[in-house]
Amino acid sequence: QAYVVAVVLVCPQGVTLPLLAEFCTNPVDAAPATQQDSELKAFYRVAKRLYEAFPRWPLVLLFDGLYPNGPWFEFLDPLGWPFMIVLKAGNLSAWQKDAAKWHRLVPDQQKTETWGDREQHFWWVYDLEYTWWDPQTKATKTIVLHYVVCEETWTDAEGIERKSTWAWGSSERLSKKNVATRCNRMARHRWDIEEHILVEKHHGYDYTHRYSRDWNGMQGFHALMRMAHVLNILALHHQDLWPTVLKLTVQGTLKWIRETIAGRWLDRERLALLREQTPRRRLRLIW
Repeated sequence: QAYVVAVVLVCPQGVTLPLLAEFCTNPVDAAPATQQDSELKAFYRVAKRLYEAFPRWPLVLLFDGLYPNGPWFEFLDPLGWPFMIVLKAGNLSAWQKDAAKWHRLVPDQQKTETWGDREQHFWWVYDLEYTWWDPQTKATKTIVLHYVVCEETWTDAEGIERKSTWAWGSSERLSKKNVATRCNRMARHRWDIEEHILVEKHHGYDYTHRYSRDWNGMQGFHALMRMAHVLNILALHHQDLWPTVLKLTVQGTLKWIRETIAGRWLDRERLALLREQTPRRRLRLIW
């Protein structure tokens, strides 16, 4: 297996665009005990590349529970990018327990919201210190974080009431004005990154297929595959093609494009004229 850390740009309405990728440098056939590189180390490298490429972008970083630890927070702090990170029961468990205790002392820091067919109850605690031991400096270090929980209920298609609970760590303070936006319109869309990767695996991009036994060849395929993916996304959301997507669906539109290109009914003279013309407008997308 080969591991890669992929940076995906999550746009409005859950549209996702491949942005950057960083491979773990372990040999493909290396035994787990001999592997020196990891996804966390690869993240540090790709995060530096992202900052160098887009230092002024107003990004909010979305992460899963693989990442939260002291050195990770310390690494992100000087970059200045806000973040939301999913916290499961085992992530920063002592810190989450402290947050639950503090919540009892600030009962006004909560809000009820209706989101689609779901009733949501948010509660949050801000300015909580997270402390860890740094073995390199042999000293304790502290960073201030903020904690938010969303408890939601809804009725499924079979009439059964369902419940779920989400928890996040935030670099920014939560309030009644921003809690729904940061949780629903930002943090919840981290799942779109998982869906993005599933599309590449199972919807025609053959992400899991081993096209080469050569390491450079595998990385080359990965780069070309992701370039094709982003071009498809941009094409499908172009304002001129969007009515066709609504009519045929994404898979139907891709099939139609393929059949059109493979067919012999295109007017070559007209295409040659269009190629020579100066573009009249910018790329306009439908999100």
